[in-house]
Amino acid sequence: MRHLQQKGTNVAELLDNEKKQVQAVQQIVNELSKAGISARVVTRQQLVQYLPDTDLVISAAGDGTFLAAASAVSDQTPIIGIIFSSHSLIHFYFLMMS
Repeated sequence: MRHLQQKGTNVAELLDNEKKQVQAVQQIVNELSKAGISARVVTRQQLVQYLPDTDLVISAAGDGTFLAAASAVSDQTPIIGIIFSSHSLIHFYFLMMS
């Protein structure tokens, strides 16, 4: 963190944004569950592992996370992007499974 501060990055703002992202992801998961939709939150490293059983991918973070999802999907699985900010520290994928 000291390195980021030395470069003029507002670390407190980054950490606050991360907290908001985690809360938003939890809210999305809760709403999907209430609607009876089975969802799994995975990391970029886990994405390919779970794609074969996925009906829809929701990418939640920045543009790079969405582009990574688009690159990983090799069939007609739809992808929805939720852009949190240009300074996303964390990246999430929601996989809807039947």
